[in-house]
Amino acid sequence: MFQLPRVYTDFFQHTVDQLACSPSLEIASRLRGSLHLAQHQLLQITATVNDFWEITDVDNEPDDIRILDAPFVQQNELLNSSPVDVEDDLNALTRASPTGRTVEKSRRVLVLITQCNEAGKMSSLATEFFKPTTRLMTVFGELPWLTAADRYRFGDIVDCLYFIFYEGAGKDNLRFLDTNGGPLSSAECDLIWCIKHLRNKWSRHDADHGKEKDIQKSWEELAAKLRWLGLAEHPTEPQHFQRLHYKLLESAEAFLQCILSKLMLKN
Repeated sequence: MFQLPRVYTDFFQHTVDQLACSPSLEIASRLRGSLHLAQHQLLQITATVNDFWEITDVDNEPDDIRILDAPFVQQNELLNSSPVDVEDDLNALTRASPTGRTVEKSRRVLVLITQCNEAGKMSSLATEFFKPTTRLMTVFGELPWLTAADRYRFGDIVDCLYFIFYEGAGKDNLRFLDTNGGPLSSAECDLIWCIKHLRNKWSRHDADHGKEKDIQKSWEELAAKLRWLGLAEHPTEPQHFQRLHYKLLESAEAFLQCILSKLMLKN
């Protein structure tokens, strides 16, 4: 969580420095617009973390420092986009920036996680699906401002989703599975198996381990997961990873909405 204000402070100074160079009126407006958008996102991210926050005894080893550069990337996108008429029109600024749309989608996913926990506690299951931990607090603060420009940076996003949807949901005893009393069948959890395979066989670990037959199967399954995310070619360019990033978030949103749709209030 301490990264958020530091990143915003750096971005604020970066933008002020650019404005001090006497840019044209149009460029100055876009720069100020990017500042409005980043400030709005910071406040929303903080509010989302506060909604999820819970004092807990469960702790984790600190994660590696992740690069939070969404404010800088979306500023560059706004500088190269069609003009936005009003520099404090947050909806227009978000529509003009692919990264801005991804930030908003990330925040939507985090809001749904909190709603699933609340609904779970009010349902006959009487449980939270995603347990707040120190690691999850960090993920809530960092996920919205992560961007995917390459395989390593995409791996940071996969890590965050893995910590939420797999580790945070019970690991080998996933609380949302019907075999553990939850509302979803295994067939409704393609998102989870996709995240797990991406992390264990690609983004953080190598598929080339084990017997030759097992290795070939791992690569075939990896190709299937990438196709499931809408990619028909091997990802090599930034736009490939950006598409994978957004599609994962879309799938996470649909997954969480599926959980909510199946929970009924206690009698």
